[in-house]
Amino acid sequence: MLFIAAKSGDVMSRFNLALMLGNVEERVKIMAEMGQVPLALLTAKTHDLQEFVPKLEEQLHSNDVAAHIPPNARLLLPPVPLIRPSDGDSPNWPLLMSIKDIFLKNAYEGQVASTLPEEQPFDVDQEEVPEDTERNIGAWGDEEGLDLGTPAGGDWGMDLDLGIEAADLPVQEAHVEAAGLHVTMADSAQTKWLKKRKLAADLVAAGEFEEALGLLRRRLGIINADPLEPLFKDMYWATCSSLPGPPQGLSLMWPMLSEGNLKSKEVQPVILYTMQKILERVKEGHKLTFQGKFTDALTVFRSTLQAITLSVANDQREEQQLLEMIDICREYVNLCRLEVARKGMDQTSTARMIELAAYMTCCKVQPVHLMLTLQLAMTISFKAGNYVTAASFAKRMIQGNFSNERNKEAITKARQLVTVCEQRASDAHSLKFDIKAPPESFKLCSGSLAPIAATDPTTSCPYCGASYTMQYKGKLCDTCQLSEVGLNALGIQLRPI
Repeated sequence: MLFIAAKSGDVMSRFNLALMLGNVEERVKIMAEMGQVPLALLTAKTHDLQEFVPKLEEQLHSNDVAAHIPPNARLLLPPVPLIRPSDGDSPNWPLLMSIKDIFLKNAYEGQVASTLPEEQPFDVDQEEVPEDTERNIGAWGDEEGLDLGTPAGGDWGMDLDLGIEAADLPVQEAHVEAAGLHVTMADSAQTKWLKKRKLAADLVAAGEFEEALGLLRRRLGIINADPLEPLFKDMYWATCSSLPGPPQGLSLMWPMLSEGNLKSKEVQPVILYTMQKILERVKEGHKLTFQGKFTDALTVFRSTLQAITLSVANDQREEQQLLEMIDICREYVNLCRLEVARKGMDQTSTARMIELAAYMTCCKVQPVHLMLTLQLAMTISFKAGNYVTAASFAKRMIQGNFSNERNKEAITKARQLVTVCEQRASDAHSLKFDIKAPPESFKLCSGSLAPIAATDPTTSCPYCGASYTMQYKGKLCDTCQLSEVGLNALGIQLRPI
């Protein structure tokens, strides 16, 4: 390395390498070449290198620098190697003996005299005996006597001619061993886990962002990749660890594995967005919703919905739970969007505000949050003079499964409100909401935040499943903000098939 640095003219590398090697003569030469003659002379005198002293003193006009040498100066050199190369060995250490040399050495040591072909007895090796193809027949007997009836494709109605040509299939390059006996580098951990499984999370963990994004586009119809960029980075860095190397040396990058080790053939990377992580974020969103922080809850639920695209299920149960989490996040995102839109409206738009509050009561959320939405819709409708609508929400509170100590006071007020509303029995505002229809049959357009009639044609997001009217087909989904509405995609894959 010192020779290479000298040839390339890298003075700083020469000096640093001379320090690490303990080469004082090289340090004196470098300082003299760079015009640091006093430092060169001081170094030469400190280390008693008399061959450099006269020439350096001549350049300094016999100025004495010995007074600057500390009286308690000690020699500082790098640690001496425990094993030194013997005569004939290369000073570059450590070295690996080539596997080819090892085999050649053993071949020379165990070589015996060759014999003529006629002197060698003809002996068939056991491994060269032809395979007995009849040994697996066993009790089944002769195959010709076994009548299985009509082959598959007759009454089954299967035509196996699918029109798939050989050119349509992906070509896998065969691994050809290199000729000779050379030391080859083993597969990296990223290559190993991509051979076993190629989900979006595995590709991102391996740093294959472009391929992962292409996979998500094919499966989920992703057209907006901006929300995925921070998720990709977090996912990638979660699988990376760095082991510091020697001074001025590169650090060793060590991948974080959830299963196996680097010597194993089958390894799996650490998955950042596990089922437990997704569940914790959903619980955080529930807490924010209960506290009425709908803007923060909207951010949490939407980011969780986007993070599930990079999750991995270990079994069928986890896969089902993650699919349920997609539905839960979709409903809460719509709930928060309705409330955020209602709060941002002008107070004069009374009918629209009542409608948005009414739509919130039809979202499939937890009972504690449904109770809060019914109270909100009941209160807004009553204050706006829509007494029939307010009574319908109050009856849902009374008839619902909300009978506990927390909701006791609210249910009591709902009973009182029903009594008052039955006396007035009128609505001041006409609404696009049918109070007599069951809440389960209500379908909300996630684009216009308006109800979809039962006879209207609809489309949906290929990822989150949010419903839309046909006018929003081809546009970005407002719920997940990832996929194209109405695109026919493969669907999410959370575990290997």
